[in-house]
Amino acid sequence: MKIAGIICELNPAHNGHKYIFEQARKVTGADYVVAVMSGDYVQRGEPALVDKHTRTKMALCLGADAVFELPTMWATGSAQYFARGAVSLLSAIGASTIVFGSECGDIDLLSSLEFTTPNDVLGSEYIKAIKHLSLDIKPYAITRIGTGYNDSSTISGSICSASYIREHLSGAGIDSLAAVMPDDVRLLLRGEILNSRTVSPDDISSQLYYKLNQESTNGFDQYFDVYSDLSDKLIKNLNQFTTVTEFAHVIKSKDIAFSHIKRAFLHILLGITNDDVNAAISRDYLTYIRLLGFKKSPSILSEIKKTSTAPIISKLADAHNILDDFEMQVLTQDIASSHLYSMLSKGLVISEYSRPIIIQ
Repeated sequence: MKIAGIICELNPAHNGHKYIFEQARKVTGADYVVAVMSGDYVQRGEPALVDKHTRTKMALCLGADAVFELPTMWATGSAQYFARGAVSLLSAIGASTIVFGSECGDIDLLSSLEFTTPNDVLGSEYIKAIKHLSLDIKPYAITRIGTGYNDSSTISGSICSASYIREHLSGAGIDSLAAVMPDDVRLLLRGEILNSRTVSPDDISSQLYYKLNQESTNGFDQYFDVYSDLSDKLIKNLNQFTTVTEFAHVIKSKDIAFSHIKRAFLHILLGITNDDVNAAISRDYLTYIRLLGFKKSPSILSEIKKTSTAPIISKLADAHNILDDFEMQVLTQDIASSHLYSMLSKGLVISEYSRPIIIQ
């Protein structure tokens, strides 16, 4: 059995993502393609547009045979942490190849040069992660087609960026994006929009302000990505807080990148500490493996369970029986984070324990 892995956010999914999934099966000759996907929060340091369960359905529509959750500490980490957490998880479930979109599309160049374009930065980090963790995984770079990763203003044929879609959802609306999204994916997103369930970066503003005020006397440098100088700056400027985005601009300087600040905010809000991250690193970045969805026929689940080097959580209520104390701590933290997301998107907590695995 040959498994190809794709690491993704799908925030939201579009035709460019579909192309990568199609190419993954084609170039690797894999029997199965699996997705390791960010949960309810993404690497930009923001809540995802729609929840991980909706985006799991999108991944299955794109061609994934199974979807696994990337724990929040890695999903909201810098490119290095994001890559190492995701590649470690792919290895544990038996993936022998990883496929990713790239501006340059050249594995040799990605292995030897420094890049600034987002997909090439991540691609380079995936390759470094494989080497750092001494994993037997072969990387494949698929040359990205269409517009750039962060291009929020243009469409190239039937391809645009996720940034473009997020930017235009509140304008012309989802139906105007029919040319750049698979129909089944667009209908999923349309359903969420009609139910007012999309989440914007500033929706966490009141919760973050409360947490910052609550802990300002002790400082924040125990949290992941918060260094002592950043902690001091947060405390000093807290009286200027209005929204997450505006406060990030207040804190931003030539020494502290905007994206770093947004990720630090999330780690404070969600309670992700340096101790948590260091403990996970000591385990080669593997915390837990949670299955979010899979295709029923042909069933991949039984095949993956045969080769996985770590237990797979297919029923959340059983997690305490198969995880150790630290793994359970990380999972519980992520469940609480998803419950916060549920409050933001739906106005009430929908328990993760009541969420069934999505089977297509």
